[in-house]
Amino acid sequence: MKKIYAILLILSLTVSLLSFVGCEFDFPGMTVPSSSTSTTKPKTSSTTSTTSTTQKGDGGDPDQPEIGSVGLLYELIDNVAGFKVVGIGSCKDKELVIPSEYKGLPVTSIGAGAFDSCDITSVYIPNTVNTIEATAFKWCRSLKTITFENNSKLESIQGDTFALCTALENIVIPDTVKYIGGGAFNECLSMKTVEMGSSVEYIGRLAFGDCLSLAEIKYSGTAEQWAEIEKDTHWIGSIDIMRFNVVCSDETLYVEEKN
Repeated sequence: MKKIYAILLILSLTVSLLSFVGCEFDFPGMTVPSSSTSTTKPKTSSTTSTTSTTQKGDGGDPDQPEIGSVGLLYELIDNVAGFKVVGIGSCKDKELVIPSEYKGLPVTSIGAGAFDSCDITSVYIPNTVNTIEATAFKWCRSLKTITFENNSKLESIQGDTFALCTALENIVIPDTVKYIGGGAFNECLSMKTVEMGSSVEYIGRLAFGDCLSLAEIKYSGTAEQWAEIEKDTHWIGSIDIMRFNVVCSDETLYVEEKN
């Protein structure tokens, strides 16, 4: 009989112990996680950076900037051909760099009055630009340096484009330029030297008017080709006498003219 009681007691204790298994205890200062608690990974914050479109140099021109000026205003030309720069916009650059493309299309021209009276010291113009329209850089009195990218496709510098850029000391006009409009460099009072190629077909009225410091025009063609260029009667008209040399590939011409 005692054996039976002993067996029942053991069974009772066993059941009691089993009933405690899987229970949760909550003691002060101690937390036991429930088996139903799911484990979640911490959220990773994603920061989206806004990168402005820039134009990289091709490495062929050591003077070619790596990045175009940001904030300029553009206008689509013919919906497919490319873009025209039409204004300074929010750009604060003193050393202005016109990019060669915008939104995947080439920048092919600089619009009329785009940078009129802007406080810039230099401008870099890519070889995609074929036209600089009238008064584009007029009254840029601090503009001292104009750089055209190698292999420029520029054909036309229109009227008063760089007029009254009084700090400009020299200009190397790309060999591809055919047309230099009236007043293009009028009253560039500090201009000392001009270089131009034999493609020039027309030089307009007062294109170099009152460039009183002008000492030399370097022309890549012959003296005969220089004579064949259509020039307005007063292409160098001035209130004072202007004296300078035109250095051609075969001869140096001396020019003296008074309006």
